[in-house]
Amino acid sequence: MPTERYVTVVKWMWSSDGQNAFPTIFLKFLDVILIDYSLIICMTMTFLEDFYQEKKVYFSSLTTDELISKFNREVGNTGWTGSRGVYLAALNEEISKRKIKGTDLIIQGGRMSILRKVKFVNNQLFTL
Repeated sequence: MPTERYVTVVKWMWSSDGQNAFPTIFLKFLDVILIDYSLIICMTMTFLEDFYQEKKVYFSSLTTDELISKFNREVGNTGWTGSRGVYLAALNEEISKRKIKGTDLIIQGGRMSILRKVKFVNNQLFTL
């Protein structure tokens, strides 16, 4: 019977100058099946990949007003984690899909800026 586990995987990454290696720790989600005392790994997905997929589904279910509210909550927040980066990437993708007028106020060249809050009126974004 399948069990679900999170395991820690350490991967060595090189610095941009190529001089130093440092460990990067990932949480991996494993779907594991034991057959005749053998361990067979059926599916591997990182925690962040799973989180990204969840947020894509969640954001697609929101109204545009709710989506813009989620965006505005992030403005001015200077904290950073991998989870937040994934959250913002999924938010960026969903806002881009909606084809809202004025999206270029917050997304340019595929990159989202969280420097200014916006309001959504008549299918168009305006800065506050």
